[in-house]
Amino acid sequence: MGTTIGGWIIVTKGVSYNPWIGIIFGALAFLMIGVRSFLDHSKRQKLQRVA
Repeated sequence: MGTTIGGWIIVTKGVSYNPWIGIIFGALAFLMIGVRSFLDHSKRQKLQRVA
């Protein structure tokens, strides 16, 4: 997906915008890691309360 969007940005806007798209994808990746960690932590706490 990143390659497709990066190629589309190069064709429509130019190469200079590609680093910005990379930064956005990187930020989204870190955000998803944080969300998953939070959800896993919450799930573990609920399981410990039941046991």
